[in-house]
Amino acid sequence: MNEALEDLIIAEMPSSFLKQLAESQPVIYEEAADLARKSPSWREPEALFLIPHFRRALFEHAFRLAAGNARGRLRHFDCRHAGDNCGYGRVQAKRLVLTIHHVDGPDQFVRPCVSRRQNAAVNKFLDSSFMPDAMIEIPPDLSGAEFVNAYILHGQQTRKKADKTFTEDFLRIAFPDSELNRYTRNYNVLDVLQKYAVVESAAETAAIEDKARPVLNPNKKKKISDAEE
Repeated sequence: MNEALEDLIIAEMPSSFLKQLAESQPVIYEEAADLARKSPSWREPEALFLIPHFRRALFEHAFRLAAGNARGRLRHFDCRHAGDNCGYGRVQAKRLVLTIHHVDGPDQFVRPCVSRRQNAAVNKFLDSSFMPDAMIEIPPDLSGAEFVNAYILHGQQTRKKADKTFTEDFLRIAFPDSELNRYTRNYNVLDVLQKYAVVESAAETAAIEDKARPVLNPNKKKKISDAEE
């Protein structure tokens, strides 16, 4: 399967950006829970309601910090939704334009709104890459795409195994279609980071092999010729 969108992530976004988000997620979630339970004026039901809101706010901040730490390769913009009722961050990595969202599950679609529809409109070229009726997938042609919109999805899901229930964090990078009906691709960030490692390792190996390649010294050859004369 051609993973043109995953290749786009790796080509246009420094791995340090996603790595910083992944490493900071457990700390952010712990801080969000502490903040929600800190006030003596409410109990556990109120705290559980507030935890997702604190996660969202703290992760927006981490999103901004991670972009700033990417050594000028990423640009962060503080934006407002079309209704001017809420702010959000947007990060640009060359053609890749990212926003970050707290959702209830790794496959849950972000709630549509005017601003998100406007941002996703650039993904029109993705709409014809999959034809469900024919079960045919055509790799998207990114050559003519000026910008590509993607979401960083984060949250915590509850799983049941045998008689035990446990929770786990998730962090995804997903590409919505232009009509906000589905995700064209939805990648686990940890899997993407593994692919970064493979690509970066291959690049380092190629660089070492190139340096180890013998190069003829024309001056040395000339000295030998002079001695023979």
